[in-house]
Amino acid sequence: MDELLDGILSRVAQLREENAKLKQDVAIHETHITCLEGQVAELLPEIALLRREHAAMKAAMLALMRQGEQWQPEVTAPPKRTFEDLPPELKQRIFRETRLPYYQYDPAVSQGANNPWLRELRLRKALPLICKTSYWPGMEILYEDIVIRRMGQISALAQTLRSSDLGPKLALLVKTIRIDSCPVWLPCSDVIRDDLSFILSQCTALSSFSYRPHDNFPIVGPYEEHDPQFSGWYNPTWLYQQSFSLQLEPLLTHCLVSGLRSLDLAMPLDCATIRCIHEMLASAERLESLTLGTLRACPECFSLAALPPHKLPRLRELQIYYGSHAGIDHYIRSSWQMPRLARLTIMLREWASVDDLIQTVGQSLTYLHLYPIADALRKSRWESIESVGVACPRLEHFIAPLSMFATWPNGLPITSVQISLNSPTLRYLDLWCEVHEKTLPGPDPEHGTLREQLISSPSQVPSLRCVRLLATSRLPGPQWKHSTRTSTRSPDWPAICNPALLDEDSDQVLYYRLPRAVVAQTGFALMSRDRCMRRQILDDEDWPDAYARDGMSPRLWRPTRESNSESEGDDSDADEEDEIEGDSGEADRSGDVADLEGAKDGAGSTDDEDLSDELGQDDLQLHIQLTRDDVLASFSSSRDTEAYRHVAVWEA
Repeated sequence: MDELLDGILSRVAQLREENAKLKQDVAIHETHITCLEGQVAELLPEIALLRREHAAMKAAMLALMRQGEQWQPEVTAPPKRTFEDLPPELKQRIFRETRLPYYQYDPAVSQGANNPWLRELRLRKALPLICKTSYWPGMEILYEDIVIRRMGQISALAQTLRSSDLGPKLALLVKTIRIDSCPVWLPCSDVIRDDLSFILSQCTALSSFSYRPHDNFPIVGPYEEHDPQFSGWYNPTWLYQQSFSLQLEPLLTHCLVSGLRSLDLAMPLDCATIRCIHEMLASAERLESLTLGTLRACPECFSLAALPPHKLPRLRELQIYYGSHAGIDHYIRSSWQMPRLARLTIMLREWASVDDLIQTVGQSLTYLHLYPIADALRKSRWESIESVGVACPRLEHFIAPLSMFATWPNGLPITSVQISLNSPTLRYLDLWCEVHEKTLPGPDPEHGTLREQLISSPSQVPSLRCVRLLATSRLPGPQWKHSTRTSTRSPDWPAICNPALLDEDSDQVLYYRLPRAVVAQTGFALMSRDRCMRRQILDDEDWPDAYARDGMSPRLWRPTRESNSESEGDDSDADEEDEIEGDSGEADRSGDVADLEGAKDGAGSTDDEDLSDELGQDDLQLHIQLTRDDVLASFSSSRDTEAYRHVAVWEA
C-alpha cells in the first residue's frame, strides 16, 4: 500500500512541474502577441496613407489619359506565327492534300514526259526543302509511294536505305512499292536481286506492292536465267519463284509474312507461276486485296484444283482474268477460302459461264464487276447471270456487259432482252454497252427511265436507286482485243465514278481526269470524251480545260503495234519518244533526297539499255556479274544525259 501511494505522489509532482512549464510558455507567447499587435497598430496609419496615395495616382493617370488621346498604354503584341511554327502533324496533313487522287495519274513510261505523275513527283521532291521543320513531314510524303521504272533505281534506293543514320528511318516511311516495266540486264542480275531483297526486308511498314513486267522483254525463270545461251534484258521471277538455292526464297514471301495488305501481279501467268503464288499465299493471312494477270490456258490448268486449300481470312478485294478454257475457276473454288470477300472483278477475255464461281464466293459480295474484254461485250448472255441475286444475297453494286442493238425513239440504245433480277439489297446497276457513234441523251419522260425500260416487271429490286449505261465501243485495230484500259473503258471507272454521288434524275455532271481519258458522269450514264462524236451530249466548252492543256486530242486512242500481251501494261508498246520522262534534275542536292531522285524518277528502259553499251556488252562474257559500284556508277552517269533531262524534248 505504501508503494502505491509513493507512485501516486511522484506522478502528481511530475504533473505539477509540467503545468508550471506550460504556464511559462503561455506567458511568453502572450508577450509576443502583445508586441505584434503594437507593431501592427504602428503600421496601420502608414498603410492607410499608401492606399490614399495609390488612389490619387490612379486618378491622376486616368486624367492624363483623357487629356492626351494619342497616348495609349503599351500592349505587347503576340508573336506572329509562321509556317515553321506549325506542328509536324499539321504540316504532313497539308502536304498530303497536295497529292492528286491515285486514279488521276499513271506512272507508266508510255505516258510520256509531261504526264501528271511526273509533275506531282517534282512537287513531292520539293516538300522537304521548304524549311528545316518541313524536312521529315515532307520526307514521309516523298517516300510513302515509291515507283521503280529503271533497273538502276533499285540499287540507288538500296544504297540510300543502307545509310547508317537515315536508312532505318526512311525504310519505315515506305508504304507502297510499284515496279513498272523495269527489265533487268543479265550481268547486273545478282546485284539487283540482292538490292531488291534488302529493300523489301528493310521496309517493314510496306502495305502495298505492285509488279508489272515490261511487255517487250521475256519473263525468264531461274533455269533460263542460268542458261549459257541466254543473255540480254529480261523480266525476272525473283518476286514469286524460288531460286536454285534453298536459302533464296521468293522475295514477296517475307512481305506477306510481315503484313502485306495489297498485292498486284499484273503479268501473264502460267500453271508454274500459279503454283508459286499458291505457295506464297500460305503466308498471306493479312492480305486484303489481290490482283492477278491473265492465265495462259494449257492442259495442266485443271490440275491446279488438286493443290491444298489456303484460307485468306482478310481478303476483301479480288481481281482475276477469266476464260472458258483457263481452269482458273476450278482452282479458286477448290483452293481458296475467302470468307470476307466483298469486291470481285472478273475480266472476261471471252464470254464464259461464271455461275459456278459466283455461287462459291458470292455469299459475302457487295460489289461484283463482270468487265468485258475483246468479244465478250458483244457475246454477252444476260440469262446466264440472272441468278446473281440468289448467289450474292448482300450485293449492292453490280456491273455487267449488255448487248445493245435497238434504240428508243429519242436515240437511247436499249436491248430487246429485258433484265430479270431478284435482289433485295441491290442499289446500283451499271451496264457496259457498245455505242456505235450514238449520243446518249437524257431519259425521255414519255418513254420512262432506264430502270423502267430495262428491268422487267416481275423483278424484285426494292432497293434499286440507279441504273447507268457505261458507254464504250469496239475500237479499230488489233490492239483492242488485248487492251484492258483504253480511252473509252476501264475496269476502275464504275468504282471511281461512284453512282451514289448523283441521283438518277440529277442534271449535274461530274468530270474525272484519268490517265487516258476525261470521263463525264451523269445520273444515268458514264462516258469518256471519245464517245461524244457527232451530236454532243455535252458541248465542247463544258469539258474541263485540263483536257486540252495536257495535250489530249479529242480522239485519245491511237493505233499501237500489235502485242500478244493481255496484261494491264498494254500501252507500253508506244514509240521510244513516248518513253521519255519529266525533268529530274531540279531537286539535286546532297543526301538522301538526291539518292531518292535516282530511285524514283528516271528515263525509260531505253536509257537502261544504254548501260550495256557503256559497259561494253560485246566484251563481257555471259557469266560475268558486275559489282554494285559499277551498277551505281553507270546509273548515275546515265542521269546526266540529255535524254534523261529531256533537253531535246523541250527544245524541239
